[in-house]
Order: sequence, then structure tokens, then C-alpha cells
Amino acid sequence: MNKNCYKVMTLLVGLLILLSIFVQASFGEELKTLVFGLHGAPPTFDPANHRSRFATSVSINWTDALVMSHPDGRQLPLVAESITQIDPLTYEIKIRKGITFHNGDPLTADDVVFTYKRFFDEGGMEGKTSPRRSLFGNLDYVEKIDDYTVRAHFKDVYDEDSQASWVFAEILPKKYFEEVGVDAFIQHPIGCGPFKFIEGNLHSQVVLERYDDYWGGNPEYPGEVDRAPALDRLIIKFIPEPTTRIAALLTGELDIIQRVTLDTVPLLRSNPDVKVVTGPGTTINRIALNTTRPPFDDVRVRQAVAHAIDYEKIVEQLYLGYSQLLGGIPNLAPVSGSTFEEYHNRLQPIEYNPEKARALLEEAGATDIVLVLDTTQLFSEQAQVVAQMLSDVGIETSVRVWDESVIVEMVKQPEMGGRDAYLYTIGNSTRTPLSVSVWAGTGAVLNYSHYSNPDLDDLLDRVRSAPIGKERNEILFEVYEFLMEEVPYINLHIPYLVEATRSNVINYTPHYQDRMYMHRVDIE
Repeated sequence: MNKNCYKVMTLLVGLLILLSIFVQASFGEELKTLVFGLHGAPPTFDPANHRSRFATSVSINWTDALVMSHPDGRQLPLVAESITQIDPLTYEIKIRKGITFHNGDPLTADDVVFTYKRFFDEGGMEGKTSPRRSLFGNLDYVEKIDDYTVRAHFKDVYDEDSQASWVFAEILPKKYFEEVGVDAFIQHPIGCGPFKFIEGNLHSQVVLERYDDYWGGNPEYPGEVDRAPALDRLIIKFIPEPTTRIAALLTGELDIIQRVTLDTVPLLRSNPDVKVVTGPGTTINRIALNTTRPPFDDVRVRQAVAHAIDYEKIVEQLYLGYSQLLGGIPNLAPVSGSTFEEYHNRLQPIEYNPEKARALLEEAGATDIVLVLDTTQLFSEQAQVVAQMLSDVGIETSVRVWDESVIVEMVKQPEMGGRDAYLYTIGNSTRTPLSVSVWAGTGAVLNYSHYSNPDLDDLLDRVRSAPIGKERNEILFEVYEFLMEEVPYINLHIPYLVEATRSNVINYTPHYQDRMYMHRVDIE
């Protein structure tokens, strides 16, 4: 081979190597990609038109809210640079300058006001009212002061429910939304978050890619990274079947899965390529008792049921210890660092005492009670265990399993639709101490026990009118103690979040609101 041929061959080889590198980069072979197995599918890609944690888990990665919630419950500024109280009913929000949407448009006060009108105003969502409206506490309206300042006005004293106002509205681009319309926006949403929406559908998956001009997010969120987001691509697959999620994690098809079934934890822990990660939950397993008709119109019978249940046995045997025992305490413990750290010390769980249960039934003259405990398939095993405990003290109990959509509509009806008792789960993702006002009392929207008492109503009115602080906390404890005495419902326990990742995933922390903030998650 002469020198000229050799030079030509060398040049061709070099070009082929460069072409190979270019092709690899072009087709994304070098992209740092993470695949997340979400345990359900979102009903929509419209952040305002749902009450689904699945939809929120997707949207909070392609667009930010004013603040984000830390896994320990603290609120961390995002789009909001600061939120300052300027009078008892008004808060001023300074918007962080330099944030852009994925099409390059700057984010300003107009976008924040537009978002809040769509989420909160009656008929603000193209003539319909957002299903998320009730998440905003006693918010009244939001107004623009200048391009980077808005004010939020509240109808009443700002409370824990109102704090959710900052978290639950992912900011939308007013100009783009109005240009393309709601249908086109849902097909290809644009936001201001760490990842851009590339493609997706409501049945299988969503593909998101890193937004290079993302401002970086709040550095206090857990995880040390060189850049935020750390990932180049995030694929969220919707896989409701738990065994499918686990199998895909074990084979490496998925990098993170939620809702790990407890019987598979030993298998996962034994695998060196997998990590099991846990965190506190916010969904309460509860029994609602029909207080509107015999036998549960008698408080002694309700108390007997509460003493007949072995709460520790349920937690240890059914949940393998992966749950926080409540034992009749009316609400979950508020966030760490709050003024309620003494919560579970002051409110002791109801004692498991079958003899006391029998004595209360005898005192009430409640003999030959036949009870039907309604539930859904998810809680059928737990309901059977409770039914046996009640039968052991003389309350002959059977279990009836329903589709959730059917039974929920029944128990909402007056007098619980003729049901005796209902075992179900209810979330409290805001961890507000006043959420009990939603579950009991006159007019309470999720009062499945249909319990009403003027003394309770008076206590709740006093709580709402009291400013946040020691006086309000004392009234709240009076509410809790009242409910533990009256037992319209019985909180059993709060299952922990049990999730799993591949061993090379770092900075992933289960979030008490089931939120999958992927801003700082990375792969080694």
C-alpha cells in the first residue's frame, strides 16, 4: 500500500470514528436515562383538571409550583422567591426573575395570576371549576402588583389548609396556553420545570427530557448534584400491577418503583442490585361507624368496637411493621418540627381490651348485634381480621366487598346509605391538624359516619377563629380528645411508603405526599 492510499485509509477510519461518535450522541445512547414505574396512570395532562396523585407526579417534573414540599414537610420556594405576610389576610409573593418556560418565554406575574384563576375561580377552567379548588383553603383571590409581584388574599385567618395554596398550582404559560387552546396544550404541555414534555399518552408512559435552561431548583431539596436536573431523560411508565413492577425492577427495565407489596420486601432486600427505601405515609386506614342508627347511635357501642380491635396485631402481622399505629387517634401526627411534636404522647392510643368491650356492650344492653363491615378488595383481608376481633367480643360480624366507586357513593348518602360500618383509606397529604373538620361535624364533606354534635361544631368554630399558636393548639387537642371519646370513626394505622430502586440510583427519597420530585435524582 503506497503512502497516499495509507493516508486515505487513515482519514477514512478517523471519519468513521467521528461519525460513530456523532451517531451515538444523536440517537441518545449516551443520555443518562432513568425509568420510573408509577403505580397508576394519570387521568389527564391538564394540571388543573384532576385530583390524582399520579397526574401530579408527572406534572411537577415538567412545571414548577410557587413552592415545593420537602420530604420532611417543610415548604421550599421554587417559582416564589419569597412569600411575606403584609396583613392578617394578605400575602405578597415575589416571583423569581430569570425563569423561562420551555418555549423560551419568561415567567411573570401574568402567568401566576392566570394559573390561579384557572385552578381556583368558579368556572375558571374553560367554564368548569377545577376539581383541585378545595385544596386552596380559604384563599379568596390572587392579583398582579407588578411583573414579578402578586398578592394572595384570604377570606379568613391563614391556616394550615391555606399553606397548600402555594404547593398545589403548577404554573402554566398564559401566552402559550391562550394561543394554542386547552386541547393542544394537553397534547403537548409546556411548563417551567426541570424536564420538557417530549411525548406520552395516558395509557402507557411519558417521556421527559432535561430542560437545559432550568434555573436549578431549590438547593435544600435532598441530594448533592453537579447540575439540576441531573438526568438527561426521565421516562415514567404507568404499571398498576405490582408483580409486573417488581419483575421489571429486578430485570433492570425499571430503576424506581412505588407501592412495593410487603411480601416481596425480603426478596428485594436480598438482591444486591436493589435498594428498599421507606418513608412516612399520609393515608389513614379507618373504620367509619354509622352513628345515625342503632347500635352505633350509642357511644358505648362505638367505644366497645374501639376496645375490641388489636391494633398492634394488624400492624405487625398484616403490615409486617411497615405502618404507624394510630389506635383511634383522630388524625395523623403533623409534620416534624411543628408545635405538635407532643401529639402522640398526649393522645394515647385506645387500649385493646376485649373484657372492657364486652362490659360496655352489656352496659348498653347491646346483645345479639349482627354487623356487616363493608370494604373494598384492597382492604378485604384487613376487614376479615377486624371482623373476627369483633365477633370474639360478641358482635357477630361479616365482611362485604364492593367496588370502591360504588361503596363510596353509598356511604355518602344520608344515614350512610343503610350501611353499618365501612373500612377504607383516606389521605391527608397536607398533614393539616384541622383535617378532622372534613371528616366529622355538621356539613363535613367526607363525614362517612354522618356524625353531628353541636359541641364538636362549637370546638371547630373556635379553632377556625383562633390564630395559629398555643391557644389554637389547645383547642385542637380538645377536638381530638372529644373525637376519641365519641369515636364516630376509628383510625387504625398509617401504612409507610415502601418503594424500591436499583442500587445505582441516588438522591431518591419517598415523599409523604406520594410526589416524585426528580429534580436532584441521579444515577451513578
